[in-house]
Amino acid sequence: MGWEVTVERQIEGKDVREKILASWGVGWGGLQWIKELVEQGKATQHETYGYPNSYKALAKDILPLIKDRGSQKVYSMSRSVKIDYEKIKECSPDEELLIEAWDQS
Repeated sequence: MGWEVTVERQIEGKDVREKILASWGVGWGGLQWIKELVEQGKATQHETYGYPNSYKALAKDILPLIKDRGSQKVYSMSRSVKIDYEKIKECSPDEELLIEAWDQS
């Protein structure tokens, strides 16, 4: 039980699989890092209740956390971490990314 998290670009005309930069599964406490970004004003929450919970943040604020696979904030007790470093390189720092967290209960 927990969340399946994806971070993706918002590019029109692309299949969702082509837009995903990273994905991973976490337990119930695994969204604290994004909640902290919201509190700091570096992310905004758009949907709630797990269908999905969605957030938006600039690449410069979120990609450093994701690229560091050892990041305890993001990947604490995570499973199935997938990161597409080539797609991440294509992002500009000011590009707004979509973060979705799907409730897995």
